[in-house]
Amino acid sequence: MSARDHGPIEELLAARALGGLEPEDDAALRAAMAAHGDCEECRRLETGFEETAALLAFALDPVPVSEELADRVLEGVRGAGRARGRQPRRRAALVVVAAALVVVIAGVATLRPRTQPIAGASAAQQVRRFQGGAGTLAMLYEPGQPGALVWGEDLPSPGAGKTYEIWMITGSAPVSAGCASPTDGELSAFTDADVSRSDLMAVTVEPRSCPPAPTTQPVYTATLA
Repeated sequence: MSARDHGPIEELLAARALGGLEPEDDAALRAAMAAHGDCEECRRLETGFEETAALLAFALDPVPVSEELADRVLEGVRGAGRARGRQPRRRAALVVVAAALVVVIAGVATLRPRTQPIAGASAAQQVRRFQGGAGTLAMLYEPGQPGALVWGEDLPSPGAGKTYEIWMITGSAPVSAGCASPTDGELSAFTDADVSRSDLMAVTVEPRSCPPAPTTQPVYTATLA
């Protein structure tokens, strides 16, 4: 690993901050950081992810968002598909969630149906709130870039044997962006689909098989166009 390659360290630090690091990955993280020696960037990443995780206890309190953090969020979304390691998809999602949580937390108390600017965030970044059902459901994405974080709280259970399925709709043709179910009303899911090409996002309640076409009417919708 070169002195400039902090990607694997960042991925492992994100997983550790969210309590998702396995013993062998923890050993790999320690070895990687030791190989970097007295590295200021390693310390900055470690502190940043720890502070982000600590903010989970204050999820409804607005907090300032720095340009550096906003850039890290967007880079996480763009780079999620390039994540490496034993569990690349899971770790990529952890990276995005860890970096994006502060941005989502900052906007969740004041989200509007249309784009809500966030202090310090890139002008290209978009946060949209879904309308319709109970609870709060929002999405973070960057137009023209693949990947989006869908985050929610106080969401009703889709029911036994059911899940929420997220749809991208252009014209009248829905395309699945994936399925996810809340745990204790909370949901955080990453999709690598390019949602910015859609006019409308919708969420339906579907069988856990995650069907290729919707079988029910939307319970949440968000307009992107």
